[in-house]
Amino acid sequence: MKKSFILYLLLSAFSRFALGAAEEVPSRLSERKDQSWYSSQAAEWKAIVDQHPGNNKAWLNYYLATRYANKASEETLYSQIKSMAESFEKELILAFHFEQTDEGYVHTQKANELRKNNFMAQVLMMAHAERLGLENQRKAYAMKVMSQQRIYQSLLSYNYNVLMSIEPNGVLLVDGDNTSIPLWLLQDAMDIRTDVKVVDLNLCKDENYLNSLSSRWQLQTEGLSGLNESEFTQKLPDVNPEFNFFYSLTLDRQYLSEIENQLYVVGLASVRSEKRINNVEEIRTNLEQKFLLDYVSVDFNGEPQTASGRKLTPNYLVPALLLKRYYQSQHLESPQLDAIIEKIARESGRADVVKNFLTVSEPHKPYAAIEIDTKDLEETFKPIRGKLYAQYSEVTNKSYNDFLSYLQEHNMDNLYKKCNYDLSQYEGGGLAMMKSYHEVIDPSKMSKKKEYYTNYPVIDISYEGAVEYCQWLTDQYNQQSIKKFKKVVFRLPTLNEWQIAALGYKGFQSWNLNDVVVTLDSKRNKSNPQTFKVSDHDIIYPWYIYDVEFVKEAINSKGCYLGNFKTSDEITCPNGIHGDGFKMAAKVARYFANDMGLFDVVGNVAEMVSEKGKACGGSWDDIPEKSSIKSVKNYDGPSASIGFRVFMEVIEE
Repeated sequence: MKKSFILYLLLSAFSRFALGAAEEVPSRLSERKDQSWYSSQAAEWKAIVDQHPGNNKAWLNYYLATRYANKASEETLYSQIKSMAESFEKELILAFHFEQTDEGYVHTQKANELRKNNFMAQVLMMAHAERLGLENQRKAYAMKVMSQQRIYQSLLSYNYNVLMSIEPNGVLLVDGDNTSIPLWLLQDAMDIRTDVKVVDLNLCKDENYLNSLSSRWQLQTEGLSGLNESEFTQKLPDVNPEFNFFYSLTLDRQYLSEIENQLYVVGLASVRSEKRINNVEEIRTNLEQKFLLDYVSVDFNGEPQTASGRKLTPNYLVPALLLKRYYQSQHLESPQLDAIIEKIARESGRADVVKNFLTVSEPHKPYAAIEIDTKDLEETFKPIRGKLYAQYSEVTNKSYNDFLSYLQEHNMDNLYKKCNYDLSQYEGGGLAMMKSYHEVIDPSKMSKKKEYYTNYPVIDISYEGAVEYCQWLTDQYNQQSIKKFKKVVFRLPTLNEWQIAALGYKGFQSWNLNDVVVTLDSKRNKSNPQTFKVSDHDIIYPWYIYDVEFVKEAINSKGCYLGNFKTSDEITCPNGIHGDGFKMAAKVARYFANDMGLFDVVGNVAEMVSEKGKACGGSWDDIPEKSSIKSVKNYDGPSASIGFRVFMEVIEE
């Protein structure tokens, strides 16, 4: 009896296996199987078609499996398809075969008429509506497609994040229905990021589509007819310089070969720019503030690993690894990012590649601790938002000299040489002056009347010196037994962080300066509240908080300069001061603080940010118009007009 039962189980299992060998081939919008699966299914369905040539369902699955396994084999199959009896399946096969052409549209319409609620036919109708510029029809079919709930959440979440990678009104280039359809579904059925102009490269040879791009979005397409995908990808931005162009990470790399040196990853897309940009800043904003990433960490919906959105998940490694490398360079911890990277790397079989990419050849060894006054240090930092703080002034000569003295006392000669002042640009009287400026002064010689240059901003140092100072300060603070915070990181700010801190508006709505809308209350302005958009002004000074009329003014109503800029020696201030009163850098905290308590965010010395070669706010050597909150200058080495301000990020309270 027992043997008979086992035999029954074996036979039943064999029967189920035999019947289930041929599986229905799903839409690529739902699942993406391995190539071997499609090949084996093509063979299974062919066997059924050979035995039952009138089985239309078998023909459809045979065709789809062959198409997805090896598109070249599809042509051989086409001659057999033509002999099929008229049916929905035949029309759908011909719709796939003729793709985005007028003939393909005819067959798509017939398939849709024969089976009104078919998912694949509705998707193809969406694509044709886009090709022909029929926006209302595309939206109508998008609603029908979404109502069928055949698309897994992971694909929608992935494409939501693609859209969120694009700047307002940006143009996004994609290739093919499988990448464009989910984007259109989000735009048409869910009203998400409808400002993004999605351009499908698979349609770029179609005159109807080119005309549609011109009429809908005023994109110039004249002269682009007949170009292949690579040529179109390069030429479309060239003839439309007023638009910002983005490229999906799913694009075939051969299309980008001519412009790859101009592409900067900003999330799940790259932006084209002829100028170097700080893309890490954009990646950080997108990954940490805009993206939906819960689905990457946890599968809430029980999706199969073959779900189309899951197959795209490894693309997150591109921006995530760039951001992780930045965090490493700044000695910042990122546990949530680390968890995402580790999970994606493990599940996609890329763990070794990721490990090699992130390997740091010389791990940081903390500086030996010395006693510092943590309370005094903490009091110099003003809150920006959350766990981020900024020092009230630029780093002073005294603070930086303490660091240099430490390096000397601990025989750290190589670091001392790297971080020491570079006075090679000076000679004669100028050299003598700058030696005096940077001189280490015995505290016993100082008095209220004579502080020398100890409280002037540190200058003539390298970017590496500023970064090392931050690391030294981090190590010293974290090793103290008495302190307010358990663990912090002192670092250079990102460009966005610096600009928001410089603006000083506590109610800021975004870390992107141009997205901020400022409302000034009546108490401060002695009038009704006033509102202005930061994006409306090319020049902004922090004293706008006293009156919006001063938003673009470097001089107050009495004719006195409000910051240390490059000015003429003309006397405009009633107290007889020539210009702004200084020939070069002034003592820190000499002028007004902004509403966050930060002094000299414009003028005095330009302040380094985390992107090497960029400094913000202008300086004593820059005219007022080049010394605003929005001012960013390039530098290639130590300078008498460039210093830095330390930001503090609380890691553990």
